Amino acid sequence: MKKVFNYIIALAILILPATSCTDVLEKESVDSFNEQVVFSDINVVKAYLGKCYDRMGGNTNTGILGMREDLLSSATDQTLCIHRPANYVNLKGTQSPDQLGFFANNGYGGYLRWPNLYENIQNINNILANIDGVELTAGQDELAKRLKGEAYFLRAYEYATLLMTHGGVILSSEPWELGQDYSTINRSTIAQTLDFVLADIQSALRN
Repeated sequence: MKKVFNYIIALAILILPATSCTDVLEKESVDSFNEQVVFSDINVVKAYLGKCYDRMGGNTNTGILGMREDLLSSATDQTLCIHRPANYVNLKGTQSPDQLGFFANNGYGGYLRWPNLYENIQNINNILANIDGVELTAGQDELAKRLKGEAYFLRAYEYATLLMTHGGVILSSEPWELGQDYSTINRSTIAQTLDFVLADIQSALRN
């Protein structure tokens, strides 16, 4: 009887892996997303675009204050940020090398550092390059069209900021790729940059 029982136990051990869930540990990560995941669902694309809003105008990846609290117009007498009036030394005539105020890195300086702006342009270009390939369900056509229009607007905004602070800049309507030959890329003129911004605005209006 004991031998029969041992045979039953051995057989159960052999059969168990074949009948159990073999993929129980093969789970999709929920704390990070690659492009394939992002552009498989228009709602995830919407969230991705929402992050682009958060980073408008040179805002860093902090998760707060989309479009920056200190607006570009506050570098002039057009607007004034009520939270840091003492920072506007450029308007008071008290600006110095060790007291840059709004022009320091934590203020207007965010606009002067174009890496922040180009990082967001890269994100927006990724959306524009892939959104047409997202598989949509019933009723999602209008959402996809709206998101595409918003992406064009955001890119126009970012390039307009670059135009105001740097003049003619490097223009790209496609996402940059790793290993790409950047030695042939030239800086555009002010007129070309302005035309690019206006074209994106027209594309935004059509969507």
